[in-house]
Amino acid sequence: MDDIQLCKEITRLKKELHKLVSLPGRRKGLGRFSGEQR
Repeated sequence: MDDIQLCKEITRLKKELHKLVSLPGRRKGLGRFSGEQR
């Protein structure tokens, strides 16, 4: 895999991660901080 492809893949994974984090992820323990504010 060349650098450009790798860069695209990383960007795509970051977007996926942001989507997961923005969802209420309390069951995974990710939404702990956002859960405290509500």
